[in-house]
Amino acid sequence: MTVFAGLDPKIISSTDIRYREGRPDVRQYDFCYYIIQSEDYPDWDDLNGTDILENYMIEVELVKSTEMNVYVYSGNTSLTIEVGEKVQRNKTENLMVIAIPNKDMDTEF
Repeated sequence: MTVFAGLDPKIISSTDIRYREGRPDVRQYDFCYYIIQSEDYPDWDDLNGTDILENYMIEVELVKSTEMNVYVYSGNTSLTIEVGEKVQRNKTENLMVIAIPNKDMDTEF
């Protein structure tokens, strides 16, 4: 799923992600991923070469995560992110967020 980062915060949340082994009616192998990229604004072309455009950042903050392993990828960089941590990148860089549940646990993301 692609999420477009803009001036307003976006919230992604789920309690339905599971990793359970067992019979077909029990097992569930879930994970989620999000590609985060900046929205295009028509007036950004007017801001080329200015400090405003060069300092515009995409920010991802993990505000809740129960029994989940959350990773953020940007270019060749891979980070494990914990609750309360933020990742910032220049608007020209895309981010990928992957959340993987722990086995046989109830999760919240």
